[in-house]
Amino acid sequence: MRRMTCINHNWTFIGPDQKKQIVSVPHTWNAIDGQDGDNDYFRGTGYYAKTINKNELPTADRYYLEIRGANSSADVYLNGKKLAHHDGGYSTWRVNITDALKDESFLVIAVDNAPNDRVYPQMADFTFYGGLYRDVNIIAVNNSHFDLDYYGTPGLKITPTVNGSDASVEVEAYVKNLKDGQKLVYAIYDKDENELQKIETTETKVTFEIKDVHLWNGRKDPYLYTCTAEIVENGTVLDNVSARFGCRSYKIDPNNGFILNGEEYPLRGVSRHQDINYIGNALTFEDHYDDACIIKELGANTIRLAIYSKRYLINTMKLVGATKWYIMRPFLGDAVVQGIWAGLGAAILFGASLYGLNETVPELTNLATLEKVGAIVGQLRKWFDYVIIDTPPMGMFPDAEILADRVDASMLVVRQDYTAACDINDAIDTL
Repeated sequence: MRRMTCINHNWTFIGPDQKKQIVSVPHTWNAIDGQDGDNDYFRGTGYYAKTINKNELPTADRYYLEIRGANSSADVYLNGKKLAHHDGGYSTWRVNITDALKDESFLVIAVDNAPNDRVYPQMADFTFYGGLYRDVNIIAVNNSHFDLDYYGTPGLKITPTVNGSDASVEVEAYVKNLKDGQKLVYAIYDKDENELQKIETTETKVTFEIKDVHLWNGRKDPYLYTCTAEIVENGTVLDNVSARFGCRSYKIDPNNGFILNGEEYPLRGVSRHQDINYIGNALTFEDHYDDACIIKELGANTIRLAIYSKRYLINTMKLVGATKWYIMRPFLGDAVVQGIWAGLGAAILFGASLYGLNETVPELTNLATLEKVGAIVGQLRKWFDYVIIDTPPMGMFPDAEILADRVDASMLVVRQDYTAACDINDAIDTL
């Protein structure tokens, strides 16, 4: 049966300053300079080194190094031999180290977050932290095992489909070196770990039928089943994997939004990026759990696991079938409401100001020339420490000339391709 050994501790790290230090992963070398706002953080190569003693690992036919996150490219060396290169900082990947592993082996992982043309993205409004920022494990397995080379997955794909009050669950296993006399044993368990069904076969794809299925219904009822798969020979389990899953139906309606299990389910959530002050992106399980608790406390039912512009969100909505009007409706609605309130507030404030000025400067209502604006400015200076006046565009009214001798400072803003050069020069001379 497979055994996983975590090797997070006691790494020798050589970073930007070329000094050796002992660290544990998750780790990033940009925890400080990547958060100071200067955008001059180190982007280059850091080295993680560690001695692996084979006698401290479970006895097995094969050994895989599992790296759950190295940003953004990495090379793996064992006993001086390069075994693998990986591009991509946000996915799990594995390296078969069986043949290179000795009784005592020297492991080096070179991680590089320097700008390159291989890994996306390269420009964004967040830090591209460098380092081994997730767990590192060694997985010991039998020759016959669930595929550890299949894109970093557990080797088990589960696809539930709801049909009325029932559900059909297709399970596909990715297996390496399955031999004669060996079989696959699949099982489904409910939330309380009661076995519901079992299938024994040599097929890598099976289908379960769950009657009166308990639906996963978001935060209201996040019910999950568990599927397990085993490779068995003569009653002995050689390897096993498992995954949890929920049964639900969903769709995007162009008029009513997100529909979960036949009912409208408004998506209200947050955009969450993986970093903490003075830690960077090297979060532990406890850090992730704390974030989840905060998000839950907010009442959110949706998490957007990225930091991108609204264009990304809008394009995603289009892909799932939302119409242009459905996409624009919430943005236009907010803009209209905010515009009404802003206009109403401005009108009330302006009216109150005019009333106060009229009481102090009775001739205000009889203004016929812009020279009277000087009286308004003079009175405002008695009431406030600062008076900021946004005048009409040059060429329409000569406000600048009238107000120049009544203000402490002026800032001339010229709209491109709008104001004549002669008007600009006259204004500069006046100011």
